[in-house]
Amino acid sequence: MNTFSERTIRQAFKTFEELPNKGWQLRNKNDLYRSADRAFSDGGDFEQFKKVYDELKRTWGLRRKGQLLTVGKAFQMFANLSDRLQEKFKAKRLRTFARNDITELTELLRTIAKIKKLKKGPSVMAMSKLLHFWNPRFFVIFDRAVMEDWVFKHRWLESRLETLMKLTRNAVSGYNFRKESANAFSKYIAVLWVCSECLNSNAAIGKYFFQYCCRQLEGKKHPRGLRNYDALAVESFLEGATHLPPHSP
Repeated sequence: MNTFSERTIRQAFKTFEELPNKGWQLRNKNDLYRSADRAFSDGGDFEQFKKVYDELKRTWGLRRKGQLLTVGKAFQMFANLSDRLQEKFKAKRLRTFARNDITELTELLRTIAKIKKLKKGPSVMAMSKLLHFWNPRFFVIFDRAVMEDWVFKHRWLESRLETLMKLTRNAVSGYNFRKESANAFSKYIAVLWVCSECLNSNAAIGKYFFQYCCRQLEGKKHPRGLRNYDALAVESFLEGATHLPPHSP
């Protein structure tokens, strides 16, 4: 994984902040993170979950194509996660990703994949968005327009993703998944692995992420534990970094 200078990391966050897609900026997502924190804490809060779910459907593309679970069934899906999976992943940070997480991650994805049915298999976009707001410390949003078709098309990320997908495919091959499901799960787990490596190879991402957060949320209440939102930090960094030469095409 590439190691960047502090200057480059600082510039990546500055570039990200100046991108025209303002919907991705933290100031426009702060209330959503705060609602999600309440929705998934202390046994869950259905009204707060409904607020998050409705917003994801309205402006985050959750209901595009496919068959989406009702809000009640989606809430119950998270509430019914096993204690083992809750304890393993609810507060886990992405920088702590390890190869021995893959088996339980696959189990979690198999459950959350029920959120949306597509003809071609699970919706990684839908899974990743719900999981991100369940735990933004660990789960990266992997949407098509930004992360899949832009960020991970850059060779320095794509090549590493391809290498790790060989390992994750082998890891999920023991399950009796359809080919489409196996590909979706192995790719998303590999994305998390790449992002974890990026964080661990570039410790200054955390520092400049929090500076970015403070600029974005000046005078506002932060979500609890915002400093530890590793997934949000690495998403923001990578989108900014892929708009910097020589990493942008």
